[in-house]
Amino acid sequence: MSKTETKTKCGRCGTEYLESENNDTACKFHPGPPIFHEGYKGWKCCDRKTIDFDEFMAFETCAIGRHTPKEDKPKPVPIEPQIPPAIVNSSGVEIYKNPNEKKEIPNIKPLTAPVPEEPVVVLPKEIPDPPDAVISVGDRCCHKGCNKSFVNDDSRKEECIYHPGYPIFHEGGKGYGCCKKMTLLFEEFLSMEGCTVGVHKFIPDPKPAATVHVRHDFYQMGSNVILSFYSKNCDKSASHITFTPTGINVELKLSDEQIFKKNIEFTGGKTIDPAASSYSVLSSKVEVKLRKAAPVDWVKL
Repeated sequence: MSKTETKTKCGRCGTEYLESENNDTACKFHPGPPIFHEGYKGWKCCDRKTIDFDEFMAFETCAIGRHTPKEDKPKPVPIEPQIPPAIVNSSGVEIYKNPNEKKEIPNIKPLTAPVPEEPVVVLPKEIPDPPDAVISVGDRCCHKGCNKSFVNDDSRKEECIYHPGYPIFHEGGKGYGCCKKMTLLFEEFLSMEGCTVGVHKFIPDPKPAATVHVRHDFYQMGSNVILSFYSKNCDKSASHITFTPTGINVELKLSDEQIFKKNIEFTGGKTIDPAASSYSVLSSKVEVKLRKAAPVDWVKL
């Protein structure tokens, strides 16, 4: 009578597999250790690094091979204390010191310091999967600490045990903001059992567009002030500038999906005519024409 084959967890990629389905291209992994330095995260085997943890975890692997079971690390062997050599006193008698002899600790009064309050952990707001979301078989759960994959619609209702907090890397320790548990080993960090129970999430949350700085300046020409924002190939349909008598609100979408936002309030009581003001999105810049409400010199905006 044949035994039922059980799944084994791979020590390289964390996937549970059957040995009968294992092959030379089943496992995709990073052969090098992870590197965390000054906020950056990456792998020693790859020439890539990032600040964002989710982007780090989504880095494309650089090696392919067979799944290998996770090896149990050997327990440290206790080291027996060594007996120091004997000391011969003036009478010719050998004296051995006890290595376990406790030294007298001076009575030092400890400094009293206020006990710091525990920081308030702000958990990220989660957006649930839309009911009509299209999920492919094999898509991984986006929750940190969960390695389950989408099988069918029943996966949406399955219990998910995960970490809702952000990952924390501090002085070699690794953990999550929602837990007090920390570890030095990256493999143990990845396998930390979650602290929250919910349902799986297979659709990643949309990332907010990064805001950037765009150089700008202005000059006067008669009754107009010409203001230029030097940003190449802006998305004309997604860029907007609104005018008020005392300022303008600028929002430009750049070619690399970044966003420039700036609210300019005119100083010194200067005003414009919003109806007579306009802007143009050009290939190398965005040009704004401000119509002065009064014929005065604009030394600065």
